[in-house]
Amino acid sequence: MDDKALLKLLAAGIGEEAAAIQMNTSPNKISQRVQEYLDAGILKCNGEHEAINWKAFGKWKKHRTTQVVEAA
Repeated sequence: MDDKALLKLLAAGIGEEAAAIQMNTSPNKISQRVQEYLDAGILKCNGEHEAINWKAFGKWKKHRTTQVVEAA
């Protein structure tokens, strides 16, 4: 999944279901990823739109990459 593209869609005010359609994936996968973003402090509600903490995203992405390398 292209996390940056998803975050940009969410920041633009696109809902999870519309984002799933645009990204050609299931709404359930989008919801799970959004929950990961919320838990990691990447995504914050800012009125009608979402605010993205790009620094937290970088740390989260690096951590996920490290986990994949360790699992292999």
